[in-house]
Amino acid sequence: MKNIALDIEKQAVTPLEDKEISNTNSCFNRPKGHMELPDCVTLTLLMAMTMNSKDIRKMCSKHCLKSNKINFDPGLGLWSLHTAGHDQEMPVAKDLSRYFKRRFSTASSRVGSLDPDDLAQSIGDRQWPAPLLWGAGTDPRLEMRKRAQILSHT
Repeated sequence: MKNIALDIEKQAVTPLEDKEISNTNSCFNRPKGHMELPDCVTLTLLMAMTMNSKDIRKMCSKHCLKSNKINFDPGLGLWSLHTAGHDQEMPVAKDLSRYFKRRFSTASSRVGSLDPDDLAQSIGDRQWPAPLLWGAGTDPRLEMRKRAQILSHT
């Protein structure tokens, strides 16, 4: 697993430079003082990794994002949540944030003790990297959020 994590880190740093990352920092428009949320690709990756079709269906129903109750497609539901969650002030983004905060409540403290350079290694060593990815994506350190973004985009 260590070799895989190192390979991911090498591949991840090559295509995106720091200035490109800051330009694509997030799809979200964050007001000052709000908790940092992962960018939309990381958030969608987390939804795909952790939410089952029942959770996606519930959230889509709650926000009137599904059109056909009989033939619900989880992929289309995921896309609907992704696009509807771009504005952080909308209820969809707030519900997604609450969902992941509840689910990964201790991840932020675990990630807070990590060095940004060790993030890929830690994710590679774990069988389930979603909590670490959430913790890194919401970390107050810009470098940690950049590393999480690089890993999720690769």
